[in-house]
Amino acid sequence: AAKIGTVYANYETLKTRREGMALLDFDDLLLHTAAAIENDAAVAQEFRDRYRCFVVDEYQDVTPLQQRVLDAWLGGRDDLTVVGDANQTIYSFTGASPRYLLDFSRRFPEAAVVRL
Repeated sequence: AAKIGTVYANYETLKTRREGMALLDFDDLLLHTAAAIENDAAVAQEFRDRYRCFVVDEYQDVTPLQQRVLDAWLGGRDDLTVVGDANQTIYSFTGASPRYLLDFSRRFPEAAVVRL
């Protein structure tokens, strides 16, 4: 547990000191991806042409930022398959919410819902 605390403290220190450095964490990559797709039509078209269909596993653990990237990537399309169990959300500490899974059929009314 002490090592985890040390790693976390070092990570937090690095995050606050990285200005001017070429250091990105996963959320930074997602933010840059979302911004590129949302703000540059050519980038959006390239992504959408190259990647037509999506499968998202563990959809109950999607964060708002991950959903933002997915929405931007999809544009107005509905070429999407998601798998998840709202009762198994384990990443709420990251902002993840089962709300996206629970609201899926409202957002995509033509979706087939298969319950196992």
